Amino acid sequence: MMIFAIGLVPACAPATREPSAMPEATPRRRDDVSAVVPPSTPPASAEAPSTGEHPTVTPGPSFAELRGWAADDHQAAFESFQKGCAVVTSRTDTSGLTLPSDWRDACAAEVANGKAREFFEQHFLPVVVEDGTGLHTGYYEPEIAVSRTKTGSFRYPIYRRPKELIVVPGTSKTPQRFCARWDGTTCVPYFSRGEIDDGALAGKKLEIAYASDPYELFFMHMQGSGRLRLPDGSFVRVSYDGTNGREWVSIARTVKAELKGKDWPLDTDGIIAWFRAHPQRARAIMREDKSFVFFREIRESTAGPLGAIHVSLTAERSVAADPKFVPLGAPIWLASATPAMTKDATPTAFDRLVIAQDTGGAIRGPNRFDVFFGSGDKARAVAGKMFNRGRSILLLPIPAVTRLFPKTTVARQ
Repeated sequence: MMIFAIGLVPACAPATREPSAMPEATPRRRDDVSAVVPPSTPPASAEAPSTGEHPTVTPGPSFAELRGWAADDHQAAFESFQKGCAVVTSRTDTSGLTLPSDWRDACAAEVANGKAREFFEQHFLPVVVEDGTGLHTGYYEPEIAVSRTKTGSFRYPIYRRPKELIVVPGTSKTPQRFCARWDGTTCVPYFSRGEIDDGALAGKKLEIAYASDPYELFFMHMQGSGRLRLPDGSFVRVSYDGTNGREWVSIARTVKAELKGKDWPLDTDGIIAWFRAHPQRARAIMREDKSFVFFREIRESTAGPLGAIHVSLTAERSVAADPKFVPLGAPIWLASATPAMTKDATPTAFDRLVIAQDTGGAIRGPNRFDVFFGSGDKARAVAGKMFNRGRSILLLPIPAVTRLFPKTTVARQ
């Protein structure tokens, strides 16, 4: 049951970094249910909101109260928002906050260059879920060297999704299951990472390419997408296409235990460096994570990797969110900070309008967001270290806010 508590909340408070917290590489494995529904497939009852799980939703501060609102690049946010219009106007919002019809005026609006800020102020109103405070992390699109053929150097396969993998939908009483065999009653769990590494899929012609570095490939699984660099310098982009359904285990926690108190960074680069220094232990630790990601090729001309709503992600404008609480495709004002990249530096404010266009296995809760930083070394460095507790303000279409708060005057300016 959704409970909407009426009341105003203060403007975004400064984001703060938790000094005692340590970033772990966030798994990018998307939820299969939210990832496989094509945006062109209309729901059976397009105007019936789902139940959602919101404990408290309140009217938010005015746009003028949002720290940094006037200085943001609203045009970049608008262009990212437009990509998801086919989704939000035709698909059931699992958060229960909006209906497809709520988005139609905004998606039909013509916006002249330089007028994107006015567009958001005219078509949306800010709301806050719970207190708006939550953890913000980052992810990126890895680039790794591959070969289309297996060689002595390139021998770690990147697999397509097997046709034999059976996904049995869950119910209110049973979880979703991923089966190698299913007779209607008995589910034989699909092969684990270790079994796949040992050759369980060999000979099935599922290989997209072969990587030379098992650790870089492992982290591509964590991110859920990647750009594969072929020997001739060309690239092939691959996107998430499901998992084997087995349990994900945090390798960062295992590596931290191995360090026995030694000061060592547990971001992407730090863990890979430790793996390279301890290859036998690294292999065992990676196999402890039984989850395994499958990929599919997409056109390299795509502007970015595809998110859960099947639109290309925009660097520093797309975020992963929990669709139980946040409508996928919705704008969010994020008051956060990117990490200090050197010991004597300070975190940099990251206050901007982003769009919820992806999901993630570790992205749970109403104010938990994962920022996509793009591809390349810089994106990897920032995303691997981002671990910030900040504020978020959800922007909903005016018809949705009017329905949620029929007796409340909500501030706009």
